[in-house]
Amino acid sequence: MSKIAHYLQEHLLGEVLTAADVRKYFSTDAGIFTVTPQMVVYPRSESDVRKTARFTWQLAERGRTMPITARGYYSSLALPFLKRFLAGADSTLLLAGTLARLINGALR
Repeated sequence: MSKIAHYLQEHLLGEVLTAADVRKYFSTDAGIFTVTPQMVVYPRSESDVRKTARFTWQLAERGRTMPITARGYYSSLALPFLKRFLAGADSTLLLAGTLARLINGALR
């Protein structure tokens, strides 16, 4: 497990997974576009979504870009946005099973 995954696991209620089979499973949806995430986060609360977003923002301020995409309901809508942010990204993080209400609450 990477330092980033370990840090997130210590600070989130949800799970942080880095196993190759999990990452491969979430590397695509019904489309043809494929991006293998560095890790998969299963947030359990709005707070987990907030903490993950805040942490990736802090990484970006230090020059390490880690785009986030949400997978769950309407996940196919997230990938076109992810594609736009991948240029120059160091890695990708995926919020699996994320409900729209968690994301909307975290963005308020």
